[in-house]
Amino acid sequence: MRPRVSDGLGATLALLAIGCATSIGSHESGATELVGEWVDVAKTTPRDSMIWVLGAKGDDRLLRLRLATTSAGSDSVERTDDTYSRWYLQGRLDDTTGRALCFTKRPAHFGPTCYPFRMDTIKVDGAMRRRIVVLGYAGRHHTTDRPLIERVP
Repeated sequence: MRPRVSDGLGATLALLAIGCATSIGSHESGATELVGEWVDVAKTTPRDSMIWVLGAKGDDRLLRLRLATTSAGSDSVERTDDTYSRWYLQGRLDDTTGRALCFTKRPAHFGPTCYPFRMDTIKVDGAMRRRIVVLGYAGRHHTTDRPLIERVP
């Protein structure tokens, strides 16, 4: 009996699905250094903060804190927290030329979007904060380097 092409194709697809399921969201050495809340400097104002949340289990969320004025004239904080995708570190954190921060929305349908990045420490309001600069970040309207400053509650 002659093997059918579909038999080999089915096995290949099963192996690819298993490979994708085990690699997406896995954190390689050093990824815990990226876990946390990161203020998106380009999208933040004194009354409206956009914060990237890189979760310990690979969840990628966007936290928005907006200072709103009520009809009585007092300020209140409006909070929205949306989950967008999964994130992971490609490569090793100590490999400054080969590492990338990767995001994937629908692993079975689309490949990840990965961005190289720099990481350092800067002084903000008298305190030292970690900073990630996502290089060549493709936003809705333009591509630019995107600085993110560690948020410490």
